[in-house]
Amino acid sequence: MSSFITTNATQDVFELVLARPVVVTGGEHPSLVHVWWRAPQQGQRLVQIYVDDELFDATLDVSQHEVMVELDRTRPHRIELLAVPIDEPDSIWRTQPGLLNAWQPRISDSLSVDVIRDESLPIDTLIQVELDGSVVAESPLWTDIDMKSAELIDGSLAFHEVSGLGVGGGELGAGALGFDGTMWRWKAAAGVGEHVLNIFAGSEAGESVALPVAITKHIEHLPSAVTGLQLNPPSTLAWDGIE
Repeated sequence: MSSFITTNATQDVFELVLARPVVVTGGEHPSLVHVWWRAPQQGQRLVQIYVDDELFDATLDVSQHEVMVELDRTRPHRIELLAVPIDEPDSIWRTQPGLLNAWQPRISDSLSVDVIRDESLPIDTLIQVELDGSVVAESPLWTDIDMKSAELIDGSLAFHEVSGLGVGGGELGAGALGFDGTMWRWKAAAGVGEHVLNIFAGSEAGESVALPVAITKHIEHLPSAVTGLQLNPPSTLAWDGIE
């Protein structure tokens, strides 16, 4: 495992995690969800909150055991927690979805593309994404706020207009060392079944600047959440008329 990834991060400390709609005057709030957890072995760890594999929030105090999450409640979501060491402050906002294991096997319910901004590619490189034969995304690999490292021109150090000095403050390795930035990303929901993604890199003139990449991915959807959940006396949990 890379030394830049926290090895002490874990999900094993969580004994119980509850996600409940927030009840307001008139019924359930349309988007707010209260997430609460019990973790006696959490110790000196902070907690990352992930929604559908994406880092949503994080605690800043080891005594905090609840958060409010705002999401689209018209569709199912996966909410997972990851405990990370408090003595590694950078780790709290470092996204680490590869360490999540609450769902086995993992559920893939969306399609995504992450492209490293390769310094060897031309400054005008365009990335195009095809989904099942149709173009669904196309945009420049670098934008006006992204960094592309220096080159020597007439004995002087010069920087492209889309670049800036110093560390990018983003993902280590997503650019030349010392100029780290963020990757080019695309993500979208997709229907259940097999899907084929084709990723192309070309110039503004339409010429290919890198070999295309094809990815086949199987998409699954979480089952819909139960409705009409209620606790009947003396201690019977019921939903949709089924006990």
